[in-house]
Amino acid sequence: MATHLTELLNIITSGVQTLESAYAKDGQQYPSLDEPFRPIALDQDAALTEARRLIVAAAAQLIATVRSPVETLQDYAPGLYNTATLGFIEETNVADIIKEGAAQGLHVKDISTRDGVDPSYLARVLRYLSTRHVFKEVSPNVFANNRISSLLVKAKSVTEI
Repeated sequence: MATHLTELLNIITSGVQTLESAYAKDGQQYPSLDEPFRPIALDQDAALTEARRLIVAAAAQLIATVRSPVETLQDYAPGLYNTATLGFIEETNVADIIKEGAAQGLHVKDISTRDGVDPSYLARVLRYLSTRHVFKEVSPNVFANNRISSLLVKAKSVTEI
């Protein structure tokens, strides 16, 4: 008899197999978090959307089940920082500036030169968001956009902004 942990794992495994099979059938690999977001037709597929939803829900429940309740509350407590840091990144056009560094990323000092933000503050904000998978820290104090942060890039160039 499967335990509730195994049942959650089975939901995740089944969903991942569904995604990988559909992408393979379409001649593609499932996108990496390290790549910019590029919409494709499979993003709109209802069955794949449901598979992703189930994977996320089961993963969240698995994390909540295996993690200490104290750690869970500690993780939720700074939730307002997510909103504040994302707002700051958006207002200072950081994702747009980082885009110019491409996959190798840009050092916080180079970003700071462009947006006028103190580099030590900027590094802390970007590192906070990187630990939440919003950006990628390529090497110490060097940050690149990923699948999530690429959605923060505006259509205009930094010069036009």
